Amino acid sequence: MKNRIGKVMMISATMMMMVTGCKDTTKNSEDTAKSNDVKSIETSAELPQNMTDGFQTEIYYIDSQEESDKCYEALQHRDGKIIIEVVTGTVTGKNGDGHIDYQGYIKYHGDLAVGTRIESVMIYNPNNNYIDDIMYRADTIIE
Repeated sequence: MKNRIGKVMMISATMMMMVTGCKDTTKNSEDTAKSNDVKSIETSAELPQNMTDGFQTEIYYIDSQEESDKCYEALQHRDGKIIIEVVTGTVTGKNGDGHIDYQGYIKYHGDLAVGTRIESVMIYNPNNNYIDDIMYRADTIIE
């Protein structure tokens, strides 16, 4: 069990790097680079074959209600799959309240101004089908 948890954590960290890198280079990278004067960085990693044995990974970029519904269905029936969800949201209150596009409420931490746009990457626990069992979450300011 400890080995499986260790593998999940290693895969989660690697997938986070891969998802974040791919997102920056494939979606609006030119606009982001112009507005923030930041160069996009492509990140990739190779994992040893035995580290990924028994794991299937699905990544959902939520940019429509249809994608949100597909992700929700996958979360309820993941049965050992690693589900990664990438969403965007807006800070709606001074205490960190926010709204995820096409979904609902989210709580942000830190000193964020109302109206700030945030991209959140969430990696769900593959060992159960609870829709709120997030093993890892990373929030990035995008606007």
